[in-house]
Amino acid sequence: MPKDRSVTLNYDGSAFGPVPASVKAAGNDRILFQLGASSVANAKLRITIQDDRHFSAKVLQHGPGQNGKDPLRVNVKSGFDTKTAYKCELLDANGKLITASGAGGEIEPDQGGPTT
Repeated sequence: MPKDRSVTLNYDGSAFGPVPASVKAAGNDRILFQLGASSVANAKLRITIQDDRHFSAKVLQHGPGQNGKDPLRVNVKSGFDTKTAYKCELLDANGKLITASGAGGEIEPDQGGPTT
């Protein structure tokens, strides 16, 4: 059964990054990236997946009409079996980079879940 997997990104003015840093997922799951606490008003997210062959998109970003609190969604394709890193960036309301997480995060196969 496909699952929604959540990743929250918080920014306290100095530290920025995903919680959890590594999220497990299986084929047909959906990963939701959402901005949690932020010291920047109207901040938005951009997530760039390093190896996107097993995902529905390489870059996820809040658009001009979106609220930064809206989750960014990516679907995991069937056959996902390779740990994949992603980069997290926090943007201001105009899309200008405020900060990026140094280590980023990763998506790893959930061996206990369905893979088809």
